[in-house]
Amino acid sequence: LLIGCATPRGLQDRSATAPSDAEGVFVIGVQPAGTKIWFKEGAVSYDHFVPTPGQMTPVIGVSEDGFIVGRVKGGSTLGIMHINFPFTPTTTRAYAPCGNNKALVFTVPAGKVVYVGTIEYRPNGVSLSSSTRHEMDGALRFVDAQPPSLRGRLELASLRSLTTTQSCFVPTPTQAVPVFIPAKKK
Repeated sequence: LLIGCATPRGLQDRSATAPSDAEGVFVIGVQPAGTKIWFKEGAVSYDHFVPTPGQMTPVIGVSEDGFIVGRVKGGSTLGIMHINFPFTPTTTRAYAPCGNNKALVFTVPAGKVVYVGTIEYRPNGVSLSSSTRHEMDGALRFVDAQPPSLRGRLELASLRSLTTTQSCFVPTPTQAVPVFIPAKKK
């Protein structure tokens, strides 16, 4: 008996190589360590972030050494649409911006390596508060410790806080689906 779940295809970029002309690399500071973020591709319309329906998550990242590095198609506009906040080393709580709450949104230009900013998350009862700041010096030190192809390429990108069109409907919890694999006949 195997139990599993579907997972999105995107993972954070651990190769840290320079982007091609068709892709971009982003660096984002995330506190506390261990915070897991799902970035969703979408568009900005009338000061709202509109996630692209039916599209897989292009990047899922876990804050390591205070940063997440992601590689996406150049020109992609991404919103932080799901956050798993680490309450203890073994438990997390999931949060998602929806309704009138705001999502943090940024665009990753083609052929560039951009620093988006640093986000610090704090639990606030049943919600999650965040604050943002620019720590370019820390981001430069982080990137300089990566493979040489990223050194000297980091540029500052803008991070916006926009209302999202994401519904606050919460689907039922993940369901385990048993998968039976017949034993080999002897």
